[in-house]
Amino acid sequence: MIVIYPNLGQSYSMNRYVNGLITELKLRDIPYQLAISQQHDSRIKRLWQKYILYPLKALRLRNHERHIIISERFAYLAMFLNKRKTLVICHDLHTLYPEEGNGWLLKALYRFQISTMLKQSTPVAISRYTRNELNHYFRDSAKLNIPVVYDGLEDFWFDQEKNKLDTNKSALPDLYILTVGTDAWYKNLALTIDLLAVLPEEYSLLKVGEISDKNKAKIEALNLDRRIYHHEHISDQTLQGFYRNAQCLFFPSLSEGFGWPAVEAMASGCPVVTSGMGSIKEVCGDAVLYGNDIKSYVACVETLNHKPTRLQYVEKGKKRAANYSWENTVDFLLRIK
Repeated sequence: MIVIYPNLGQSYSMNRYVNGLITELKLRDIPYQLAISQQHDSRIKRLWQKYILYPLKALRLRNHERHIIISERFAYLAMFLNKRKTLVICHDLHTLYPEEGNGWLLKALYRFQISTMLKQSTPVAISRYTRNELNHYFRDSAKLNIPVVYDGLEDFWFDQEKNKLDTNKSALPDLYILTVGTDAWYKNLALTIDLLAVLPEEYSLLKVGEISDKNKAKIEALNLDRRIYHHEHISDQTLQGFYRNAQCLFFPSLSEGFGWPAVEAMASGCPVVTSGMGSIKEVCGDAVLYGNDIKSYVACVETLNHKPTRLQYVEKGKKRAANYSWENTVDFLLRIK
């Protein structure tokens, strides 16, 4: 029996990771159990669940053959499990970055979680970049030869001919760059807005995900409102339609543990223009276009107007994205001793 320990929260990426594992385990008829499946609404009940009920549940389940803790933020659970049987998935170390602006207490608690992960489990990094960050912040990490197991991608993104997309093309701008994700500092939306400001008027920006008040003010100040289309909480079918009709996915992240939007775009036949920072070069290789300032990003976007070049990156992207599947992820996780 494999016991999966999910996050207690509404994190899209963590829930996606859990669902990816479960789907693949079901396909293989491998028995699994979610340690906790119901999350309380109130803050007090959530704290009780996280620090009292969850450890008690872990103690009761500790004799099972494999335990997978989905996030380093819940690594404290490893203290109640068998070290040799426990994997903790480490996604990123953004909490420790100065740009996050976190206080000393939160950083101390997070460092405790990482230290517990390193001492009480087999840590697994979702990219070499994440592993390097662990080695940078925690000296003992380098001694462990931490395995890297990349995130998977759902089969849906590859089945383009079978998917019935619910995107109304008439509701989309004729020529647009697409950006997908939150408005966290590392997503670098401000630079995306600056890029739109210098691109020719026929270009629009389609933003999927939140826009902060600060960036809304920037959009207004640059008089770009009419060139920006904004969507939140859309289906995967709609998102894939956005990918397939876009000039490119613009992904200028300053740091990524893995970078799902880039892989989704490649699988969907959408060229990617990106910064190459964090894990992006590692994950995307030579299948995407790289820039490092506004001038180079403009050149990348306009390069895609050349049809043979565009088709080249579409095909390279599809081939690269095929490396990432939940089948591979589960294979590698099950091989770890």
